[in-house]
Amino acid sequence: MLNLAGINPDTQLAKNFKLKELMVLANGQWAVFSPQALVRIQKVRDSLGTPLYVNSGFRSPGYNASIDSAAKYSRHQYGDAVDVSTKGATSLTQIIDACKAQGAYFTKLYDSHVHCDWRELPLDAAIWQKGAREAGY
Repeated sequence: MLNLAGINPDTQLAKNFKLKELMVLANGQWAVFSPQALVRIQKVRDSLGTPLYVNSGFRSPGYNASIDSAAKYSRHQYGDAVDVSTKGATSLTQIIDACKAQGAYFTKLYDSHVHCDWRELPLDAAIWQKGAREAGY
C-alpha cells in the first residue's frame, strides 16, 4: 500500500509510466498497483510503439462506488487493471490484442478506450492475505 500523500506524483514507476498516471491522491490516499501488471502494461506500450494514455488505473473502493458504471468488485480496486487508449495512434482492437499477448485475463472494448486486467497474476502475499482470491476479492 502506498500513501499517495507522501509520494511525488511524478515518480517514475516504469520506463513510460509515472505514478500519477496509475494512482492519484484525489481518488484516495492509499493505493496499490500490481508490479507484475505494471510490467505487462509497459510491454503493451512497447509492442504498440506509441504512448498509452491511462483513463483509469487504481481506484479506491470509495471512489469506485462513486462511478455509476463501475463493477462492485472492479479490478481497478486491486491495482491490476487499466483503462487505456492511444488517442487514435492505433485501433482499440490492436490494444486488446497487445494486452492479450501480455497475458491479460480480461479485456473489454469501449467506445473510446480499452479495459485490460491481469487478475490471474499471483497476488503479492505481502499485500493480500492468503485466501483472498478464493473468496472472490
